[in-house]
Amino acid sequence: MPSKINPNDWDYFFSSTGARRSGPLGALLRTVIVLAVAGGLGYGIFMFNGYLQDQKAQDQTALALRAPTLTAVAFQNSLQQTAQAQPTPTQPLPTSRVLQQTPLRSEPDDAAASQGDVFANSNVQIVKGQEVNGRTWRQVIVVDQSNPASAAPGTQGWLPADVLSDPVEVPVAEVPSAPVAPPVVLNGANLELRRDPSTNISVLSAPNWATQALGNLQLSVFHAPSLDAGEGVVAAKVLEVAQDASGEQTAVQQVTAALAKPGTTPQINVEGANGQTLSGTATWTRTVSGQDYTLKGRFLAQPAPGGSVGVVIAFVPDNSYATNEAVLNQIVQGVIFQ
Repeated sequence: MPSKINPNDWDYFFSSTGARRSGPLGALLRTVIVLAVAGGLGYGIFMFNGYLQDQKAQDQTALALRAPTLTAVAFQNSLQQTAQAQPTPTQPLPTSRVLQQTPLRSEPDDAAASQGDVFANSNVQIVKGQEVNGRTWRQVIVVDQSNPASAAPGTQGWLPADVLSDPVEVPVAEVPSAPVAPPVVLNGANLELRRDPSTNISVLSAPNWATQALGNLQLSVFHAPSLDAGEGVVAAKVLEVAQDASGEQTAVQQVTAALAKPGTTPQINVEGANGQTLSGTATWTRTVSGQDYTLKGRFLAQPAPGGSVGVVIAFVPDNSYATNEAVLNQIVQGVIFQ
């Protein structure tokens, strides 16, 4: 029996609106496209991560190259701040002696009102000079009286220059400058961990720091170039204080006071407290080789064995703190209380 031809078959199979049957070849093509897109995305992510790693390495290299410059700038700034803090002596006014009794005028004019007479041998300070109508006048301040009837000391007015002796410059009294501690530079790479068997405290110490006896602080270890040095590290177990933020701050105050000049009060600046540890900076005055210097250090306080509070303070002169802050923080973070 002959097959029946459906007149719609042509439109169904071959028209632009007919159903599409891609077969195995189409499925393979779609699979290849999906894998290519996924591979492209994966490669893009891999390349982007590589770029980020390269950028991070470049930033770290640039920071390492800049570190010496930053240290030098910080040291220079500390020197400038020290210089700016020095008082500037005031230039005193020159003095002169009155040669003859003369009215003290309110203005540089013989017709101006009189402030009283100034008698011979009275002393005055010269404020300034002024020439009026060919005559030189001096603005003066009366220093003392050679006659009770003279104008009172402190009175200001004008006298003709010809009734005064030549001005005498008063030498400037030099203001003693505050002592500045020699700069200190610590090397974090040379630190070594030392354990004190009597206290079971281990601290990081510089090679040139020796163990010193800090007699006014029990259960402590003190490493410094000398007993009165301006740099070093002290660690101690402080008893009879609470193992909380308040007790830890009290312990820091006690340890810092043991390093400070008697009669002075250390300044404690708490920067971090997380319930277990207390950290920050301390500033105090200490007599170093006969000179009073301001020292600054980083501290860390935390609960220690035996119900005590362990405190460690690493310090240098205040003018060297910025240069050594990273190393001081390395020292206090490396303490071990057993």
